[in-house]
Amino acid sequence: RMSVRKISTLRSQLIDCGLISVVRHGLKNFKIYVNTPETTPAETDLVLPWANFDFEKPIKSVPADSASTKLQKLPINQSNNNQTKLLLSRESNESVSQNQSNTLVTPKKSEKDVLNELSLDSIITRLKDTFSLPVVSRLKVLANNSYTKLKWFSDTIFKAKSQVTKKLLSNTRWLYNPASQEATRFESNDLLKRGLESALLQIAEIVYKGKEKIQNKAKFIYVYLRNFMANAVKQYLIDNYELTEDDEIELNLLLSF
Repeated sequence: RMSVRKISTLRSQLIDCGLISVVRHGLKNFKIYVNTPETTPAETDLVLPWANFDFEKPIKSVPADSASTKLQKLPINQSNNNQTKLLLSRESNESVSQNQSNTLVTPKKSEKDVLNELSLDSIITRLKDTFSLPVVSRLKVLANNSYTKLKWFSDTIFKAKSQVTKKLLSNTRWLYNPASQEATRFESNDLLKRGLESALLQIAEIVYKGKEKIQNKAKFIYVYLRNFMANAVKQYLIDNYELTEDDEIELNLLLSF
């Protein structure tokens, strides 16, 4: 490798040999470019043959018999062979243990869990015939996938509706009136069917996230559902039937708990 000072000192000789070229750059500056040297012709005798040494050694053809004899005469290091076998056995054991750790072992469900799932599927199938899918989903969340809690919520809803129906039919005007049957059924009263989901959301917010602590949660849920259904039945009758002011006042008194 040649330094910058050496190139500057031998600049004229290098230019004469065609190894570098000097180009003016601006008014006072010059740039020195190194030219690509020409390759030596093949028929030329080299003055310094060692300078053009080729690192690629020619491959010598070896007879098959001599190669086999050489391989047979090679010394075998028994300790290295044992170490290789030990490493291979360790790698195989590690791979087996890693595969075993990667395979997840699913625990078997107990008989109690299986019965709980079957009971949940059974009651959910029955609820889907009456309630909408969002209502069933809310009930599953509130019950935390417990059959006992889900059955309690289902019984509480029908119990609250039964009390509202009984209170409405206690009046002779609504006892044999077809309007009372339409107003107290989930299939015909959209206010009951659609409003039940929002009622369950409000119950969850008040009971589980409310600031005030509720002493008797079961009683609160029952009273809340009963009042919601009473308002839904009353509003259905007012919207779909012509009632006088006296009829509305009487209906409000009848469905007030």
